[in-house]
Amino acid sequence: MKSIRTFIVLATLLSGFSAKSQIVYSNNFATSLGTATASGGSSGNWLWNSTCAQVNTLGHSTGGVATFSGSSCQFGNGSNTVSGDLTTAPITIGASGAVLTFNYFLNTECQSAGFTCTYDVLTLQISSNGGTTWTNIMASNGTPPGLVHTSSWQPIIYSLNTYSNQTVLIRFNFNSIDGIGNAYDGAYVDDIIVTNNCFVSLTSLPGNSTVTPVICAGQSLTLTTNAVSNYSWSSGATTQSIVVSPTVNTQYGIVATSSANCSTSNTLNVIVNPALPTLTVVNTASLGSGSCPNSTVMLTASGSNTYTWVTTSLPVTNGVAFSPTTTAGYTVTGGNACGTSSAALSISIHPVPTVSVIVSQPTVCSGNPVTLTGLGSAISYTWNGNVANGSNIFPSATQNHTVVGSSALGCTASAIAPVTVVTTPIAPIVPSPPLICIGSSATLSSSGANVYNWTTPSGTLSGSQIVVSPLANAVYTLTKSNANCVNTQTLTLFVNLLPTVFAITSPTIICASTAATLNAGGALTYTWTGASGYTVSGSSPIVSPSVTTLYTVAASDGTCINTTTVLLTTKPNPTISVAASSTNICQGDVANITASGAVSYSWTAPAVVTNSNSASISESPLVPTLYQVIGSNSVNCTSSNQVVILVRSNPTLTILPSRSIVCAGGPANLTVTAVGGPCTYQWDSNAGVATSSMVTVNPLTSTSYSVVGLAANGCTASVNFPLTVFLPTFAVNSPTSSCLGGTVTLIASGATTYTWNGNQPFSQISVSPSSPTVYVVAATSTTVGAICVSTNTVVVNIYNNPTITAVATRTQVCRTETTSLVAGGGSTYTWSAASQTGSVAVVQLFNNSTFTVTGTDNNGCVNSTTVLVRTSTCFGLDELTLANRIDLKVYPNPNSGVFTISARETVSVVLENELGQFLGEYALNNFNNYQTSVKGLSQGIYFLTVIQNNERSSQKIVVSN
Repeated sequence: MKSIRTFIVLATLLSGFSAKSQIVYSNNFATSLGTATASGGSSGNWLWNSTCAQVNTLGHSTGGVATFSGSSCQFGNGSNTVSGDLTTAPITIGASGAVLTFNYFLNTECQSAGFTCTYDVLTLQISSNGGTTWTNIMASNGTPPGLVHTSSWQPIIYSLNTYSNQTVLIRFNFNSIDGIGNAYDGAYVDDIIVTNNCFVSLTSLPGNSTVTPVICAGQSLTLTTNAVSNYSWSSGATTQSIVVSPTVNTQYGIVATSSANCSTSNTLNVIVNPALPTLTVVNTASLGSGSCPNSTVMLTASGSNTYTWVTTSLPVTNGVAFSPTTTAGYTVTGGNACGTSSAALSISIHPVPTVSVIVSQPTVCSGNPVTLTGLGSAISYTWNGNVANGSNIFPSATQNHTVVGSSALGCTASAIAPVTVVTTPIAPIVPSPPLICIGSSATLSSSGANVYNWTTPSGTLSGSQIVVSPLANAVYTLTKSNANCVNTQTLTLFVNLLPTVFAITSPTIICASTAATLNAGGALTYTWTGASGYTVSGSSPIVSPSVTTLYTVAASDGTCINTTTVLLTTKPNPTISVAASSTNICQGDVANITASGAVSYSWTAPAVVTNSNSASISESPLVPTLYQVIGSNSVNCTSSNQVVILVRSNPTLTILPSRSIVCAGGPANLTVTAVGGPCTYQWDSNAGVATSSMVTVNPLTSTSYSVVGLAANGCTASVNFPLTVFLPTFAVNSPTSSCLGGTVTLIASGATTYTWNGNQPFSQISVSPSSPTVYVVAATSTTVGAICVSTNTVVVNIYNNPTITAVATRTQVCRTETTSLVAGGGSTYTWSAASQTGSVAVVQLFNNSTFTVTGTDNNGCVNSTTVLVRTSTCFGLDELTLANRIDLKVYPNPNSGVFTISARETVSVVLENELGQFLGEYALNNFNNYQTSVKGLSQGIYFLTVIQNNERSSQKIVVSN
C-alpha cells in the first residue's frame, strides 16, 4: 500500500496549488462592444454606451456595458416591434466541456423583481453551425426558463459540456414583442466569459478502457493519460504512460497539466484476481435434482466474473429461470483474469400423473345431486370449489368442473368433467283475475318450461297460457317439463253467480225527442248506456231519444254484474228540407221553392201563396219575401222550415265593334254599353279577361267574344258578338335536323311574298346553325278589301358531334411490344393504325407513337381523337443500367415486390405502373448515399423513369409474386 500513501501525500502537497482553467472567451465591454457584434431591427440595437440610459451605465465591472436602446431615446415606435442581437465571436469548446458566465438586468415595463411577462423579452441563444440555426437556452418569458425581469444585476452560470470539441456562437436577443413606445432602455449585459473545464483521463492498455481493469496476480498492464505535461504518478513515475504489476487490488493516481492548460488529478483502480475461480452452484429444482414438466428452475453459479452454461436441453442463463422439458445434464464454466473453472449437475424431469373423471349424471335436473370422482395414478385429487373427491354437488347451472391430481413427487395434471343442468320448471300458476263471475273468463299462465300440458274440466290443453270460462268452481292441473325434468301443479278457480235484473219503459212508444222514463230493479246499483255514448246512473232515469233506442242496464249486487236491455220505440218526426232555385233573384225571375220530408204541407207568406198545400210552389215576388212551411208525416208528427227570397233588377248590354273583319292577329276594338244604370264588366278569356268597357282584341281565327255586366244592385246580364278573321295559309317544307357544321335548306310556299328572319326576302334560305335554332318566315296574302301578313316557324335541330375517347391498355411499353387501343363514344370507328376498324385496335410499337381514331355515331355525326403510347429500350432482368455515366442499377429484377435502386450521381427516379399511373418519386443523393429501397409492390410490370438535366429514360421492372 506504499504507492497509495505516496499519492495521498502528493495530493496533499498539491492541494494548495491554484489550478487555472483556460478562458477561451472574455468580454467585459471596458471600452467598446469589443469581440461582440450588434445587429438591430425596427430602429433598435445594442450599444456600448447609451446617452439615453435611465440607470447607471458604468456596468457590472469596471468600464462600460452592452445596452439595448431604441432610436431617439424611445424604446418602441407604437406599431412595429423593436429588436436586436448581440453575438460573440466564434468560441472553441475543449474536449472536457466549458462553462458560460455573464451578468444582466432588464430595464423594461416588466421591472417587478422576478416577474415573467410575454413582452420586452431577453433570450440567450447558441449556434453550433456558424449561425445558420439557433437554439434558445433561456429567456425572460419562461420559454425556456432561466432569465427574469429584474432591476438589479443577476449572475448566470451555464454548462456548455454538450458542445465539447465544437465551435459555437453565443447570442443575446432582445425583442419588445408588442412595439408599444416607452422610454425604457431594454437590457444590460456585462462580463461574458467562457471557460474550458480542467480534466485529465486515465486509460488502461490493452483495451483502451477508462473503467476499472481486472488482471491476474503476476500480470502487467500499461496505464496512460491524455494530459499534456507535468506528469506526477502516485508510483513516482513522471512519464505519460507507466507499466504496473500489482499483486493485490491497487489504486493509481496522477497529477498533470490538461489540454485546457490547467493542473488537475485523477485516479484509476486495478482489480487483481489471486487464482482460478472456485465455483458454487445453487439449484432451485425440487429435491435438488428433479422438476415437474413446465415448472421453472433457476441455476445460479457464483465465485467468478463470467459464467457460461452448456447443456443438451434448453439454453441457460446464469440466475435466470427456465422450464426444462427433458432430463438433462448442465455444465457451467466460470472465468476471471486468471482463467476458467467448471462445475456440472443434472436435473431430472418427474412424470406427470394420469387423471380421468367419472360423473354420476352428466345431465341432471336442477336441485338433484351429481357425484364427481377423479381417478388415475395421482395420490390426491382436488376439485374446483374445494369439493371433496367422490362427494355430491347440487349444480344450479351447466358448468365444466375441473379436478387436479397430484403425484408423490408433487407433479400435477388435470381433467374436466362437463355437467349439463336442465332447469326443473317450478314457477307457479298465475290466474288473472283470481276470482270470476259466471260467463266471465280467466287467463291461467305459467313459465320456465318448454312443454305445458293442462288438465281442465272440459279436456286437455297445451301452451304456457290458457283462457277458461267455467260455470262453477273448477280445478286445473298443469304438468310442465324441460327435457326429462317435470313438475306438476294444481289451481282452483272460484266462480260467483250473477244477480237477476229486470227493466221497462214508460211509455213504450214516443215521438222523437219527447220524454220517457226507464225503470230497473233486482240489484243494488244501475248504470244505463244507450246510443251515441249515452251513460247515466240510477234506477229510473228520464230520456228523450230522437230515434228508437235500445238501452242496456248493468246491475251490480256488489260482486257480480248482470245486464238486460229495454227498447224504447220512437215515431220519427219529419225532417223538413226547403230548397229554392234561387234565394236572390232579379226582378221578374221565378223562384221555385220545394219542401220535402213530410206527407202533407202548408205554406204561409205575407201575400197569397199559390198552391199553398203542395210540396212545391213557384213565386215571383216584387219585394223580399219570407216563405214558411209546416209538414206532417204518416204518424202525425210535424216539423217546420222557412226560406227568404230577395229581388233585384237587371241591366241591358250592347257590343259595338270598330270593324267587322280583321287580319289574323290584327286589332279590333269592342265597346259595351249598358242601359239600366252603371255596370262593371267581365270579358271572357277570348278578350283577355278584361274589365273595361272597351277591349282591343287580336284574334288569330274567327272568334266570339262575350261580356258580363254587373249592375250596382248585383244583377248581371251578358251579350255575345262574333268577329270574323281572315286566315291566309302557306307551308314550309324542309329537313329539320343536321350534324353540327352541316347545312339545311328551308323552303316556304302558298303565299304571295316571303321574308325570313325579318331581312331575307326569299322563298327559300340555306342555314348552318351551331345549336338548335328557330327560324321565322313572314308571308303576305290578299283577300277582298284586306291585305294580311302571317308568320310560320320551323325549328332546326342540331346533333352534337360525338365525343370520341381513346385509351391504351398500356401507355408505356418496351420497343417491339404490342398494346391494345380502345375507343369509345361512337357507333363505328376507323383507326389511323393500319386502317383498322372497330372499337379495339392492336398495334406494335417501335418508337413513341400517336394514333388517331375517327368515330361516327347513330346520327351520322363524326369526330376524332388521338392517343400517345411511349416506348422504352428495356434492358436485361438481372441488373438494369441506365448509363455508364451515372451507373444506375436496379436489383434484383425480377423481384417479389422489394428491390433496391442505386447510382453514383444525383438523379430523380419516377415509378409508374404499366398503365402509366404515377406511384412515387425517389431522389438519389449524398444524403441517402445515392441508394433507396422500394417495397410493397403487387405482382405486375412497372417502369422506372430516370430524370437528370432534362434527360429521361425508362426501364421495365417485373414483380413476379
